[in-house]
Amino acid sequence: MTAMAKSYNDFIRQKRLSKGLTIEQLAEISHVSRYTISRLELGESGSISLSKLEKIVHALDMEMGDIFKHSLIDEKTDNFFKFMNTMNLKDRQSYVDLFMEIIGFVDDK
Repeated sequence: MTAMAKSYNDFIRQKRLSKGLTIEQLAEISHVSRYTISRLELGESGSISLSKLEKIVHALDMEMGDIFKHSLIDEKTDNFFKFMNTMNLKDRQSYVDLFMEIIGFVDDK
C-alpha cells in the first residue's frame, strides 16, 4: 500500500470514529457494504470505485478533496480536486469518465 493510500484510509477511519459511527452505521448511511468499508479502512480494498469512495466521504460530511488534504499529495493534484469540486455533478462525471477512459480504468460498478 502506498503512503498516500495508508494516509487516507486512516483519515477515513479516524473521521468515522470521531463521529461515533460503527462500520455498520457508516455502511447504512453511505449505502456501501460493511465489507467494502472495512477493507478500505484496513487498506485491503485494492482499488475502490470513485463512486463508492464519494458515497463514504459524503456520509462523513466531507468532500472528496478533504481526504487528500490529509494525505501525501502534491499541490497540483490537490488543486485538481478543488477544481473538480467546483463543477456541477454532470460536468464532473463527464470529466471523470473521460479521465478514466484515458488511463484505461474499468469501474466494476
